Amino acid sequence: MSNSADHPALPANYGAVLRFTLVSMTFAFTMFVIMGIFGLSMRIEQSGLLDLLAPELFYQVMTLHGLSMVSLALLGSIGGFAAVIGRRVTLDVRWLWTTFYFFFTGMMFVLFSTLGGGFAAAWTALYPLPFHGGYAYWGVVGVTIGIGFVLLGLLIYCVLLIRSVSRAQGGIRNALGWPLIFRRTAHLANLTILDVLAMAVAIPGVVCVVAGYVWLIPLWMQASGAVQSIDVLFMKNFDYLFGHLLVNLTIYFAAGLMYFLLPAYTGRPWKLGPAYVLALNSITFIVPIIYLHHLYQDFAQPLGFQVLGQIGTYVSVIPVILITLFGGLSQYYRSGIRWDVTTILLAIGLWGWMFGGMAAALDATIAVNQVMHNTLWIPGHFHTYFLLGAVIFLWGFLFSITRTLSGARGDPRTRYAAVAYGVGGAGFTLVFLASGAFSIPRRYAVHLPQWQGFAMTAVPFILLLGSGIIWMGYVMLSRLSRAWERTRGPADILPFGGGAHGQE
Repeated sequence: MSNSADHPALPANYGAVLRFTLVSMTFAFTMFVIMGIFGLSMRIEQSGLLDLLAPELFYQVMTLHGLSMVSLALLGSIGGFAAVIGRRVTLDVRWLWTTFYFFFTGMMFVLFSTLGGGFAAAWTALYPLPFHGGYAYWGVVGVTIGIGFVLLGLLIYCVLLIRSVSRAQGGIRNALGWPLIFRRTAHLANLTILDVLAMAVAIPGVVCVVAGYVWLIPLWMQASGAVQSIDVLFMKNFDYLFGHLLVNLTIYFAAGLMYFLLPAYTGRPWKLGPAYVLALNSITFIVPIIYLHHLYQDFAQPLGFQVLGQIGTYVSVIPVILITLFGGLSQYYRSGIRWDVTTILLAIGLWGWMFGGMAAALDATIAVNQVMHNTLWIPGHFHTYFLLGAVIFLWGFLFSITRTLSGARGDPRTRYAAVAYGVGGAGFTLVFLASGAFSIPRRYAVHLPQWQGFAMTAVPFILLLGSGIIWMGYVMLSRLSRAWERTRGPADILPFGGGAHGQE
């Protein structure tokens, strides 16, 4: 199906890596459903159908929903990517479980600090927030400590990837594929798109952690009384730098799962050439600067920052189009692929990421941003490339590996669950985008009567989405015990042909 580099001898500890993957992704999936219910409650509140959340509670739920969903998706993506890259290099399982421990601890801090401490300032807690928001002081400290734990987990994981992949490839330059760019005659027989992606994403992952702590440490110093004030613009830059990087890392790690699965289903290798290497390396250098498109309104900053933010955003679209869209569509085209749950979800993910990215690039255009950035267009594009892009790759991957490991035969009717997820998710996100186009503001707990029709329209789509995810979740969880047992012996997750266990 693929070249020999795609079928290495599995490391001796691969079963232990798979157990980490199953735990982290199952935890992420379960909590994702719970946080999705919180999201539904917010849209119901905005629709005026039911009075579920007082304004104070609405913003607590919004904060918990946002911080948790991003952290859970990141945990799920690194858990899945560990299973993918762990087929090729030996990963220290102790590092992986330490990563999970820090993520879990951090999310529990966020949970108790929002619902218990009343913290309701979201992650973009700009001045005079987070300390002057009318909630418990310990809630602020608890949430920031929780974010710190998540960042520690991310740091451990990224360092593990850089260390393991660079050792396997004979150095960082080889792991990034630079010889393929600078020496046209070079040939790295064992290098794949997954190795280069691991390095290209893990390096800005370390930058993300550093930026996060540059933002967190002054907050902790202010909380302790060591300093009285902090430069507000300095804090905003590092807040958005770390937050934007965190989301982008999640998307690219999740895309790696698609790069792994599709060739197994289509029988076509995802060949690595100089153009792909260049596009992947651009992630390392471009993604850290495009956060600047969040700061267009900060006129105190040099004009070059705004220009760099817009140009960088446009350039960042190129690797997405080149690798993911063109590469993904060429995998599907005339491949005779079997349409099961996983291949349906991956196809939806390709378009979800692309359309969400287009909406984001449109918002990053300065003339549009001045009008749209404080509207529901923003959660619209974010939910599109996250819910219908990164996250749908996760569930497609989890569905595939639980089926492969358990050896379960499939029910073709389960494909309707994937369709329900796609249709429900598309309707839900399109309503967000339409709301933004009609200038409905974001982050309003109470909507005016003339706005409520949009939220009412979204509710049935959310319920359809929820029915699909719960149906798929039931199937995956029913296979989990058998899949877990299989990891104690020789096991692999590669679904040759995609139909080895029956179509579903």
